[in-house]
Amino acid sequence: MITQSIKDYVFSLKNIDECAELTINRLDIDGEILAVDLNDLYKFPNLEGLSLCNLTIGENDMIILHSLPKLKTLKLYNCDFSNNNLYLYFNNLSIDELFIDNTEIDFNLIKKKFDKVTARNVVQIYDINCNELNISKAISVDFKRIEIEKYNKITISKSQYLNNKNLFENNSDVELSVVDDYYNEIGDIDD
Repeated sequence: MITQSIKDYVFSLKNIDECAELTINRLDIDGEILAVDLNDLYKFPNLEGLSLCNLTIGENDMIILHSLPKLKTLKLYNCDFSNNNLYLYFNNLSIDELFIDNTEIDFNLIKKKFDKVTARNVVQIYDINCNELNISKAISVDFKRIEIEKYNKITISKSQYLNNKNLFENNSDVELSVVDDYYNEIGDIDD
């Protein structure tokens, strides 16, 4: 197994203090598993957006994320949490926006209210404490378990809307955005 510094992921910057967004992937381009040390994130004081891919998140990782004072957006792709105690750290993160893709999170254990949560390729979507919820690309959603009225805005797919039309029509205070169910021109599902 190869261990690389996060610095190795930043190619175009002369000064890593300038880095506002960073993506860390545990898999290299050849599919080899890398041991990534998140301690190097301390060297990125102006980091506002962080994407973590294919990682198991541990307690030390959450402590490091908590220490990033300007972090506003956290994206988790195919990540796993090593234990339920880690959810307590979410309450102290300064992030406003959380994006999860193929990452199961037990939102019952998080008290923090996010400005926006986008959930793609996940199953358990309920009790998410946020103002704006985008679940248009969730795998399956039990809309009867979602307290629709607690959100300012919900983004859902056309098929989700048609299958649950009566639930949304009874909640006129919520701004509802319905998006088409189709792939965009590069083959990815539209956000």
